[in-house]
Order: sequence, then structure tokens, then C-alpha cells
Amino acid sequence: MKIEEVSLQVLLDNFPRIFEQDYEHPLVPSYFLSSQIEALTDIDVYQQPSPAVSGSIAIEHGRFSLLLLKLEISDEKKAAALSTWMNRPIRITQMNTAAENGYGNIYEEFKRRVSIPYRYAEAIYRSSYMHNFYTPEERTKFWQRWKPQLDKSIPLPDWVENQLQKYHPPID
Repeated sequence: MKIEEVSLQVLLDNFPRIFEQDYEHPLVPSYFLSSQIEALTDIDVYQQPSPAVSGSIAIEHGRFSLLLLKLEISDEKKAAALSTWMNRPIRITQMNTAAENGYGNIYEEFKRRVSIPYRYAEAIYRSSYMHNFYTPEERTKFWQRWKPQLDKSIPLPDWVENQLQKYHPPID
């Protein structure tokens, strides 16, 4: 189905199945950065200065040049970082946004109503990624934003929990 034709209820009803079975979990972003970026470039982003405050970091290592940007920084800051990194002016234009495509209201309501496995959110919140790329204030803000939707009664599939155990044992 086209996203414009999907009802909010269909999204909410199908989210658990998609999350548990169909989604290719990066599990937590820190796992992605180590298994993909570091494995391919030998760049350990966690050994670099933290971009939590600036929102970006350019890393030069051997034949690799890597730019990491926080999604949450303004387009102006992204453009400035890209321009510096590429050594030429870069302009960012937003295109294909949910608001433009007519499903922004459904997406916003979905984010307000979806239930998220507490354990998964806990692992992301405690990850090296969150602690390296976000300030304590930002992490608190994220947690408070999603806390009403975190559900301890939703078990994670065994394969997801087994992966999370490697990086983030449960607190409880």
C-alpha cells in the first residue's frame, strides 16, 4: 500500500510485526558504527572528540574522510559543516517531507500512540552512541519524550534480546 493510503490503525496494528520480524535491526546505533563504519574504515568514532555540542565532526583517517552530522542540528549548520568538509559551498533544501506528501498528520499521531519495547529504548538510551553524540540534556529530553510510550510488557524477540545482551545487559 502507498503510505498515503494507510490508516493510522493499520500502522499501529502492524508495527509490532514489522519491528519483530521484518525490520533489519541495527539494534543500536553504536553497533552500526562499530560493525559498519569501523570495520570498513578502521575509524573508531568513539575515540574522536564528541560532536554532542557542535552537532558534527569531520574525521580524517588514512585514505578516509568521514563527516558525521546529527539529524537534529539546523540545515544551516549541516550546510556549513558540509561546505567546510567538501571545501565548496553546499546548500541544503528540504524535499519530500511528510508534511508535503499529505501523511504528516498520520505520522505525528503514530509517533504519539505507538508502543515501544522498554528494553529496546533502554538499550539505545544507554548506548555509546547516545552518550557520545548527545548531551545529557538532550538524552533526558529524548527519554521524557518517549517515556509515555515505553512498555515493559512488550517482550523482545529472543534474537534481538540476545544481540542487546552483548552490548547492554538489562538494568533490572
